[in-house]
Amino acid sequence: MCCLKWVPMNQKKEDIYHEEYYNPTIIPRFSYSEIYLATSGFATKNMIGKGTFASVYKAQFTNWSGPAKFRSWSRPLLAVKVLDLKRESSKSFDVECEAWRNGRHRNLVRIISSFSGFDYKGAEFKALIMEYMSNGNLDEWLYPKDIETKPALSLTHRLNIAIDVACALDYLHHDCDPPIVHCDLKPGNVLIDEDMASTCRDVYSFGIILLEMFIAKKPSEGMFDLDIFASAVSENQVLSIADPRLFNDTDQSLTQSSFATHSSGGSDGGNMISDTNAIYNWLDMKEKVVAAVIRVGLSCGVHSAKDRITMRQALRKLQEIKKFHQL
Repeated sequence: MCCLKWVPMNQKKEDIYHEEYYNPTIIPRFSYSEIYLATSGFATKNMIGKGTFASVYKAQFTNWSGPAKFRSWSRPLLAVKVLDLKRESSKSFDVECEAWRNGRHRNLVRIISSFSGFDYKGAEFKALIMEYMSNGNLDEWLYPKDIETKPALSLTHRLNIAIDVACALDYLHHDCDPPIVHCDLKPGNVLIDEDMASTCRDVYSFGIILLEMFIAKKPSEGMFDLDIFASAVSENQVLSIADPRLFNDTDQSLTQSSFATHSSGGSDGGNMISDTNAIYNWLDMKEKVVAAVIRVGLSCGVHSAKDRITMRQALRKLQEIKKFHQL
C-alpha cells in the first residue's frame, strides 16, 4: 500500500520536505505509545485508508518526546501505515522498508520512520510513519460523496496528476537499483498534497488508473470495458465514454476574457461569433486531449504483457500530449 503523490511542478523541494526529515542519515524514532496516542488508539475517525495488507491513520504527534532537534518541527501531523501481520509477513515489511528507504523522488510519499516491536497486548506490531497529505487521495476526487460541493478535477489537473504518477513509476522501474515494482497502484494510493493549485503489473495498473481518471468509472463497474473504450476512440465518440465534468466548463481565462469584452460594450455580432468559435475550439481541443490520453491508457492495459508499452514510453506520450496542446 505504498503511495504516490501529486506535487505542483513549481513547488521547491524544501517546501515538500523539512530538511531534517529529508536527510536520509537522520531517522526520528517513535515509540508504540507515541503512535497509539497520536492516532487516538487507532480510532476509526482517524483512518484515512485501508488496503489488503495495511491500514493508514492520521496521526498528531503533539507530545512527542523524541530527540530535541525534531521537537520544534512545524508539521507534527503525519500518517501511520499499520501492517496487518495476519496477511503481510514481517519479511515483506523489512523488504518494503529497505526499498522505500532507497527511493528518492518528489512524487513518492516520504517514509519518515518505521516501528517494529510489540503493542500493549504483547502482539507483534509493525508500522511506517509517512508524510500526511491533507487533500486526500485521487479516489476521493474522482468519486466524491457530495458532487455538488466538491469541485471536479479539471483536464489540466488530471493530466498533471497522470504525468506525476508516470514519473514516479518510471523512476521506480528504470532508475532504482534494484528496480521496484509498486504492485498496488490504484486511485486510493495516489495522494494529493495541500498545494492543490497536488506510479509488467504496474504498467497495466497505470493504464487502468489513467482510464479511471478521464472516464470516472471504477473497474468494478460493468461499463468499464476496454473494448468499448477502444471502439469509442476509434470512432471519434470519446464524449460517450469520457467524464462529462471535463466538458462542463470552459477555460477560466477564456471565460474571463470573453466576459470582459462583453462588459466593455464590445459585444457586437463579430465578437460573439469569435468568442463562440474560441469556446468551440477549446472544447474540441479538450476532446482530442482526452482521446489521446485514453489511447495511452489502452496501450498500457492491453491483455498481453509483451504488447504493453513501458512506463517510460507512457510518460513520454503524456508529456507530448501536454506540450502539443500547451496545457
